[in-house]
Amino acid sequence: VVDILGNFDIANTGYVNIYGGQLNLASTSGSLTFNNPFNISDGTLNASNDVTFKHLLWNGGNITGSGKLITPLGGIATLDSTGSKQLIGKTWENQGTINFLNGTLYLESGYYASQETPSAIRNLTSGIYNISTPAYAPLYTEYANNTLFNDGTINWQANLNPDNSSHLIGVPVINNGVLNIFGSNAFAKITTSLQQNGTLALHDNASLWLPNLTNTGTISGVGSINLADGYGKLINTGVISPGGDGIIGNLNLIGDADHSNGLLKIDVQGNTSGTYDLFHVSGNLTLGGTLATNLPANYAPTIGDFAPFLTQDGQSSGTFAQALTPPDFVVGYRLAAGESSRLIYGGTSTRVFTNAYGGLNWENPGNWSGNILPRSTDDVLISSAGNAYAVTHGS
Repeated sequence: VVDILGNFDIANTGYVNIYGGQLNLASTSGSLTFNNPFNISDGTLNASNDVTFKHLLWNGGNITGSGKLITPLGGIATLDSTGSKQLIGKTWENQGTINFLNGTLYLESGYYASQETPSAIRNLTSGIYNISTPAYAPLYTEYANNTLFNDGTINWQANLNPDNSSHLIGVPVINNGVLNIFGSNAFAKITTSLQQNGTLALHDNASLWLPNLTNTGTISGVGSINLADGYGKLINTGVISPGGDGIIGNLNLIGDADHSNGLLKIDVQGNTSGTYDLFHVSGNLTLGGTLATNLPANYAPTIGDFAPFLTQDGQSSGTFAQALTPPDFVVGYRLAAGESSRLIYGGTSTRVFTNAYGGLNWENPGNWSGNILPRSTDDVLISSAGNAYAVTHGS
């Protein structure tokens, strides 16, 4: 055990290695800053002051104590080696970059002055947290009060587990920043909870497993969100954008979805599969909220073109409270089996069957564009299943 109760100065190119035992830091002058490399391979660092490490290499051992662990702006912390690493009763505040290359980091509660103190990782606005360890569980805790807070950017490379099984974060995550999940056919897993207030982006057809999900931020990208193997539910009061703004992509949800108050953003560049966004729900789907569609200037639709952008395997109910569509487009509802909504181009003077009221009833004005029944002088478009039938006045 080494106790340092005053200042700790490292001259020139000096550095600190902890191979075992315990180093206690308790500066009488307040916080401590280490600009030179600080390496922990085993043993324990116990700091009762805030300690800033500009170059931290953590291969194993414990970091504890009541003060904060700080990675400053421009600083780099690297977690490597398969050795056990424990953050005990401490907040790690990241303003720079954390590169998590190997092993598992355990977040455990500590006790100071007989008070339980949880551990937390706080990735601040400028912080970048890169997770690329092949370990089965990059982050884990036995207690739900130890938390990962993200206000910056987390890049999670989730397909590096050598046995190709799931790659899990076993701590609660509160995301107010950007959470990127990468990896072709990756199966990322957050086994506790995700408070999704920021941006959740799936890349490379990655898959994310969660118990349930309430989204008040933005979900985008290409891949799948699995909610308790289909038994969970998404409540969306934020934004869902398959592919991302201006990017065509498929986003799959395994579970139920309540879109009563959210915004669904859909890009359409054509009328064949792969030229428009698709959001698919494996369970039941409740509609409402807002639909916002975007067409590029070079897309010239013809009457009858349609894009089934929202599908489901279970039951579909409701309609969008507001549909922001390009000129002469309307939204059709449940016009084919397993299809909740499609975007239909009817031109300037065609009355389009939308089935918005339901029942596939042609005699209900609510099932036609403009909520008006076709007259004998109207051109009519009936878009159904995989076809569109145009009936021109006089034919």
